[in-house]
Amino acid sequence: MAEKKCAYLIGLIFTLSIACVASEMEQTTTSAPPAAAKPCTGEIHRAFDFWVGTWEVTSPDREGWKAESSITLSNNGCSIHEHYTTPGGYEGKSINFYDAKKKLWHQTWVDNQGVPLYLEGNFSNGTMVLSDATNRVSWSVQPDQSVRQHWETTEDGKTWTTAFDGYYRPQRME
Repeated sequence: MAEKKCAYLIGLIFTLSIACVASEMEQTTTSAPPAAAKPCTGEIHRAFDFWVGTWEVTSPDREGWKAESSITLSNNGCSIHEHYTTPGGYEGKSINFYDAKKKLWHQTWVDNQGVPLYLEGNFSNGTMVLSDATNRVSWSVQPDQSVRQHWETTEDGKTWTTAFDGYYRPQRME
């Protein structure tokens, strides 16, 4: 009789322990996963946010000339999209993002003429500088809170010539 009671109790304990393990497994698989850290929230990912906005673009080299540029955050803040247009019908778009593995900012630009531009670089001393072998483009906030875009080109890698000197000012809503 004692043997039957012991066997019964051992069976009961085994059954309860199996039920307990199954319950823990169910809770683990059905509960929400822990909240992951938000990507692209570090200081380096936010370095180019000063360019985000709706802008009127002018150039001191082109009197009376104006373009428009809309720059927005996308992909949960992991990329910055630009849509640039001029009254004459020229337009282009870029996607900008920080590549954490390479520790570089990238810009891929293409215009409605089919001309692409692939730039990379970094933010340093208050200026974003992105370049390739023949182009160097810098963006910096000016004292009046406009953003200066200075685009230079080179043929020899030593002598740089201004291709575009533009100032992005917040677009006036009328």
